[in-house]
Amino acid sequence: MIQITNYESMIDHARITNDRSSKNSERLPLAKFVIRHLSFVILLLLPLTSYFLPRAYAQSVGISIAVPDNSALLQLQTTAQGLLLPRLTNAQMLAVTTPATGDLVYNSTYVNYYYYNGTIWTPLVGNGWSLTGNSGTSPSTNFLGTIDAEDLVQKTKAIEHVRFYNGGNVGLTNTNNSAESLIFYEPSGSGTRYTGFKAGVQKADTLGVISPHYIWPLGGDGLPNQALVTDGSGDLSWHTFATFSGSGSELLWKRGSAAGGEYSDSTGSSSTGPYSIAAGYHTTVTGNYEAVFGDSTSGVSGSYGAVNGGSGNSSNGDDDASGGGQDNSAAATASYIGGGSNNATSGNEEVVLGGSGNYFSGTNSTIIGGKNNNTTCNQELLYGSGFTDGTCGSVVFKMGTHTLMGIGTVSPAQAMDVNGNVKFSGSLKPNGTAGSSGKYLLSAGAGSPPTWGTIAIAATNWLLTGTSGSSPATNYIGTGDVQDLAIRTNNAERMRVLAAGQIVIDTSTSTHQLTSVLKTTTTETAAIFGNASGSSTSQSVGCWGTANNTGTSNTGTIATLATGNGNTTAGTTNAALQINQGEFAMGRTIKLASAGTIVEPATAGTAFSQQGPSGVIQLSLKLDLNSTAPTAGVFEDLGDVTINSQFISANSIILAGVVQKISSGFDPYPNNSVYKVDVESRSAGSCVVHIGMIPFVTDASNYHPSDYIRIGYTVINPGR
Repeated sequence: MIQITNYESMIDHARITNDRSSKNSERLPLAKFVIRHLSFVILLLLPLTSYFLPRAYAQSVGISIAVPDNSALLQLQTTAQGLLLPRLTNAQMLAVTTPATGDLVYNSTYVNYYYYNGTIWTPLVGNGWSLTGNSGTSPSTNFLGTIDAEDLVQKTKAIEHVRFYNGGNVGLTNTNNSAESLIFYEPSGSGTRYTGFKAGVQKADTLGVISPHYIWPLGGDGLPNQALVTDGSGDLSWHTFATFSGSGSELLWKRGSAAGGEYSDSTGSSSTGPYSIAAGYHTTVTGNYEAVFGDSTSGVSGSYGAVNGGSGNSSNGDDDASGGGQDNSAAATASYIGGGSNNATSGNEEVVLGGSGNYFSGTNSTIIGGKNNNTTCNQELLYGSGFTDGTCGSVVFKMGTHTLMGIGTVSPAQAMDVNGNVKFSGSLKPNGTAGSSGKYLLSAGAGSPPTWGTIAIAATNWLLTGTSGSSPATNYIGTGDVQDLAIRTNNAERMRVLAAGQIVIDTSTSTHQLTSVLKTTTTETAAIFGNASGSSTSQSVGCWGTANNTGTSNTGTIATLATGNGNTTAGTTNAALQINQGEFAMGRTIKLASAGTIVEPATAGTAFSQQGPSGVIQLSLKLDLNSTAPTAGVFEDLGDVTINSQFISANSIILAGVVQKISSGFDPYPNNSVYKVDVESRSAGSCVVHIGMIPFVTDASNYHPSDYIRIGYTVINPGR
């Protein structure tokens, strides 16, 4: 045995110059030093051969271990260092000249140890795909395939089946010249059948060249309702089939024996009617303009009918249709069977939506569903089972002996259960009896229909049409205890007579004999409207009250609205209207003057405010009046204007004057003048005012059409 426990004491700081670089050197471990300079080691150990040679042949070499294992030629022992093999990039590894079988290097490009197996460099296990699968992989960096220009082959039993070509194609291939199949199996538990695709025999062209079959078109996804069609050489293209008139060359459909007829290329199908079509299995059509689909559908002999599917269905009347189902027959005109089985119609305009064993022979009737319903009535609507002829023109729902119908509810508890209101346009007939006018329904108890009865009104009650024979000393409307009397309309209280005797409206408390509180947004309404008339030696007050409005957009609040002439004879007070506090307001007329426009009118309302004895007229100095270029200090006569008002009489006092001057922004300004407005004449319904002005600024230009003055006026008539 040869033991080396401290090779650094034997070769202190041994440095070996790299043959490929004189500038770089590395400190080599003793193992690498011994391997590369074996001759030097042999010379070093020659003096010891007499002692060591016999055991060197029979034993192992150990580094940092006293007794190496006999099975190992060289054993390294350490707990702090490792064995560092040559580190090469993939390009450097592939460039090694004539590598020996068993050469071992570390490939820094693919981070793995590679050994040479005599043919190629092969990675050690640890960074490949496991037979039981891998975890922690990333599809962006990990893949099954090649990184050079070589194909990837998959085999079973050492026979190639799939090849991924380096050019990008994928082929089902093998080496025993047998066609491979691409198979799609049924879902688990559904059976063992499958759908497969298998290549056929490749045909050579006239030159003997075999071209790849079934080349997909490059023109996109095609158009709606197109199909892939081969040209016979394997090139596929999108193709639009000809219409069902039979003019195309495709054999998906065949011509019928009559003009325009078509039928599918399937077993037992035929079309002998003109412009009719039959498709499916054993489907025949003999009528005109018919369409038949399904299985074993025959006897379709009417016109303009259709059987849309199912088995054993027929349509023998004109304008009939069968939507599907089995063994249904529509034999009348304009009838329809939606589905189900063994349903039949022989009347016109009949409909059977589904069910089984239903039969209609009347007209204009419908069976929604159910089974074994049979009726010959007209205008029937049926749903249920076992219904036979009853009252014609009825709507019948019959499900055994316990039929419940719900309207507005999904859980009816009675034969008719309505959640909502019921409107009667005719008579209500409990037990078939309508009763007579004035009768009321009287319950007869559970399980029995109600009956009509008469309400007995006590003689002491007040009738809605008035009561006779009453005495105000003993008969009255009111309370017999200390309670208020409330009066309502539309179930809302309108007036109350308090227990203490006060009458209140829209309130429940008051210390006055009559109190009315009005809360409204309606224009020109009063809490109390009074009209006092007659002869009195003291004041007659039509209305005395107050009105307050806190609205910021209020256009007018009337505390008291009074009309009349006051006292018609001499008295101590002769006033129709007395205002102690607040404002005085009157209506403004909407009647036009002879010139200008009416401005600043009263807010929208009744004649109380829009027909008052006042108004404002806007006049243009140039268009409505006779203005000229102003000269300072020189009076200018602007002309006359007629004011129309129903309140003007020959002896009315009319107060008129300019209330506003509006400038167009151009010289001269209407503000630079004083104006004079005189009342020239008065007559019933109108007056004439004369307008003049004295400018205090001279200007060479006349006034602009948008230079205005506004004249306000008030009519005061003598007391009447």
